[in-house]
Amino acid sequence: MKKLSIALALVLVVALAAPAMAIEYTGGFLEVENVHNMDSSKDSGTGYDMYLTLEDQVDDQTSFYALLRVDQNFGNDDGADSNEFLRKGWVNIENVAGPLALRVGRMDEAAAGNYLYDMELKYEFARLAADLGNLSFKAGHNLDDTKSDNKTTGNDKVIFFEAKATDLGLVNGVTLNYVEDGDDYDGYSIAFNKNHDSFTADLVYGDVDVSNTSADLLDVKLATDKLFPGITASVEYADVEEEFVVGGKFQDDSVLADTNLTGKDDVEMIKPAVNFDLTDKLNVNFAYAMYEADNLVNDGHDYLDLTFAYDLTEKTLLEVEYEDNDYDDDADDNETLSTTLTAYF
Repeated sequence: MKKLSIALALVLVVALAAPAMAIEYTGGFLEVENVHNMDSSKDSGTGYDMYLTLEDQVDDQTSFYALLRVDQNFGNDDGADSNEFLRKGWVNIENVAGPLALRVGRMDEAAAGNYLYDMELKYEFARLAADLGNLSFKAGHNLDDTKSDNKTTGNDKVIFFEAKATDLGLVNGVTLNYVEDGDDYDGYSIAFNKNHDSFTADLVYGDVDVSNTSADLLDVKLATDKLFPGITASVEYADVEEEFVVGGKFQDDSVLADTNLTGKDDVEMIKPAVNFDLTDKLNVNFAYAMYEADNLVNDGHDYLDLTFAYDLTEKTLLEVEYEDNDYDDDADDNETLSTTLTAYF
């Protein structure tokens, strides 16, 4: 707990100094999670994540933002599994040149659908953005383009670009994304969104070049606005080629990250889901994803996800999630029950 004590002391010092620095503490939350693995031969455990947000409007054009994170696994007295770091942190300057805003620091950037790229946790960029009403643009370059340890050739240069148009009549929105990651991965995706009175439709197509090999992705999702009172439903279909995932930067916000099959073969997926508001405090979400690879011997994976979310108080949430991963290759099977208590402050 030594590292935790040091981290909390630093946060306390910043908080006490905030009035003099004009930095405002604007919120945070503490999340305690227990993950129980049904297979006794696999690890179970309990840990926590704590986030604290600091902000300041320096002047009419300049703002500051920082998200501090502390996390640790319980039951580890020496603190070896604890982490304290700046989750996000940037300075943003509006109207540096006409409508352009400059943002420099650590930030998250994701393409539509989180497929082409979803860069989180520790990515530092210099970014220019412009909001022109129905049109918006942003482009960035990472601040450190030296070759990282996990790359054997080339460099770690990352360039991204996004253009978004809304209120187009036939569709409500179109988003174009482009990314270049080092010397051997670049590509684009285009996403269409349509909001109807009774449903929402999203379509994403992506194409990438990985070490001179082309690969593409198609994702289509339909979601009802309200199937019955308190009930909504959705169905999602995805078809992705192997190399699209091998070089990509998607993380856990993409359905492709919920299976071990992607990155090993071309994969198709279909995922129906239903969401219930049983009471004003209790919500239940059920999803069942079916993945199938083209050429693997053990080519199937069924993933069941059932989540109960209950508002204990106005600022306290209890979630219980059951996940069952059933692979044709039984060695990859995994069944867990996660219980999470979140307090917002």
